[in-house]
Amino acid sequence: MADLGPFKHEAFEPEITAAMSAAYERACASIETGPYSELAKEILARRIIELARQGHADADALYAEALETFGFDRGQVDRAATANK
Repeated sequence: MADLGPFKHEAFEPEITAAMSAAYERACASIETGPYSELAKEILARRIIELARQGHADADALYAEALETFGFDRGQVDRAATANK
């Protein structure tokens, strides 16, 4: 079974959990690492969980909206998505 990281204790359908995990991994790879990287990862995870609870199930949308939490505009997110695929 795949490691679901911060989502292992959440109750979502397997397809949604997979989308959440994919979005989280991409988002973590897109942000700068540094002294606050663990805090940033926690914020990303919480935002992705919140979005999934609101019914978002698409990995690309979860990824983009999670990065917007950090103030990235849609153009920056789209460029990051292209670079990280």
